[in-house]
Amino acid sequence: MEIIKCIFCKKEKGETEYSYHHNKRNKACNECREYHNNHYAKNMDGKKTKAKEFYIKNKELFRDRHFASNIKRKYGLSIEEYKKMLSCQSNKCLICENEFDDDWTKWNRPCVDHCHITKKVRGILCRKCNISLAYIENNKFLQKSLQYLNESMK
Repeated sequence: MEIIKCIFCKKEKGETEYSYHHNKRNKACNECREYHNNHYAKNMDGKKTKAKEFYIKNKELFRDRHFASNIKRKYGLSIEEYKKMLSCQSNKCLICENEFDDDWTKWNRPCVDHCHITKKVRGILCRKCNISLAYIENNKFLQKSLQYLNESMK
């Protein structure tokens, strides 16, 4: 029989004192797990309220953190690299040359333009130009669009 040390009470107990969850042995003994589960159930509403209040007070922090982790995961850019690219572009879209607002929200934040095949970052564009470029990048769509425009002018 294997002896395991509980992470809460620090007592060494036999493996029969521990349960399994998703085929992995819990690090807390059954007695401690029951205590902590009951304690959490009693205080769950208070914890949710505190978490909600903290989120409301720090909404901008959460938004900025989420954006920073998103561009790191998707494009491999740090927030400093993103801001440096913006400053190199004079805080303007590379296509329409409209200046970006300082007050960013989800819908007016500058977009990172990248090639979907090579995953290489090309620059930073406004949302309209980025969406338009996605359609133009598709050769078949561009050809059909030009054909449609040519035929409609006759």
